[in-house]
Amino acid sequence: MVEFNFYKDLLVPLGSAVVGGGIVAVINYYLGIKKRREELKEEFKRKAYGDFFDKARSFLNDPNLSKKEIIDRQKEFIGKYYNEIMVSAPKEIIRATEDFFNTVSIIRADKDEKTEALDKLLKSIRKDLGLDDVPDLERLFMCYTPNVDQINKEKPDDEE
Repeated sequence: MVEFNFYKDLLVPLGSAVVGGGIVAVINYYLGIKKRREELKEEFKRKAYGDFFDKARSFLNDPNLSKKEIIDRQKEFIGKYYNEIMVSAPKEIIRATEDFFNTVSIIRADKDEKTEALDKLLKSIRKDLGLDDVPDLERLFMCYTPNVDQINKEKPDDEE
C-alpha cells in the first residue's frame, strides 16, 4: 500500500506552484510597467517633437503668417525649446536646435551670472533625470528671443 505524505505529496508541489506563479506574476507586472513607461515616453517625444517642428515653420517666411504671428510662433518655439527640449531631449537634438538658432531670426542675451546659474541648474536637472551630460556644449542655457529687426527685413509688407 502506498502511504500518502501530506507534506511531500501535497504541500511541496502546491507551494512550488504558488511561489513560481508569484514570481512570474511579479516579473510580468514589472515588464508591463516598464513597457508602458517606454510607450508614454515615446508618445511624449513624438508629440513634443511634432509640435516643436510645427512651430519651426515660423522661421521659414511663410506668406500665410503675419509678422505678429511669426513673432508669437517663434516665442512659442523658444518656449518649447526651454520647457521640453533642453530638459528632456538628447544632446544631439539640443545641438541641432542650437545650430538652427544660428541660422534664423533669433538673438540671444549675453552670458552673465544669471544665465550661468540657470545653465548649472539645467545640467543638474538633466543629471537627475538620468540623461546624457552636455559638457561639450559651451553653455546649455542661453536666453533667446525673436529678432524683430531681422523679421522686419525678411517680411517688409505685413498684411495683418
